[in-house]
Amino acid sequence: MKKMICSLAVLWLLAAPRAALAVDCDSDALTTADMRECVHAEYDLADKELNAAYKKAMAAVKSSATPEVKDKLVAAQRAWIEFRDKDCAFDAALFEGGSMYGILYTACLTDRTNTRTRELLGYADAWTM
Repeated sequence: MKKMICSLAVLWLLAAPRAALAVDCDSDALTTADMRECVHAEYDLADKELNAAYKKAMAAVKSSATPEVKDKLVAAQRAWIEFRDKDCAFDAALFEGGSMYGILYTACLTDRTNTRTRELLGYADAWTM
């Protein structure tokens, strides 16, 4: 089971588009350090996109809703970040103490962050209708 999860994580890392790095993230011969660099670059990009989506959603809510609704978005985002971090810690817990833990944890953060980005963009669209 552990090998299957590791294999799936590596395939996900190789399939995802990569930012320009010193490491060729599309290579089949990645070391653990290379995978770590690739997954962190992917997360950094996802985090930037999340922040842009949050700003867009916040702007839409500010222009269309009451201050209480804005406060709800702020509270929801803070709670979501806490949930995401804890959920990913659990998701990668099977590998805690191993070299793949950080890679799987960060890959989970990226996946959850990309999902939340799509949600926030949906909220932004809904509040601007």
